[in-house]
Amino acid sequence: MRAGLKPSEIEDMTWRDFSLFVHAYELRERGEWERTRLLVYMQYMATPEKTKKSITKFMPFHWDKKEDRGAPLTEQELQNALKLFS
Repeated sequence: MRAGLKPSEIEDMTWRDFSLFVHAYELRERGEWERTRLLVYMQYMATPEKTKKSITKFMPFHWDKKEDRGAPLTEQELQNALKLFS
């Protein structure tokens, strides 16, 4: 698989095509980093250390963290929000 696009190919793309290309590229890169982390972690697990870290603590990535969505809505807040859409 080739790494990039020729300038003429970029010029012929729509914004949506370009966005999809970038998204696919990011997914491929993420997969490669995940594979690298797994290989390094397997080597780490073979060391004689007694206490081992989890794979996400050993080599954290920004996509490992879950978003903090805050506290759930109270019943009153939910009712007020539903009124906005009625």
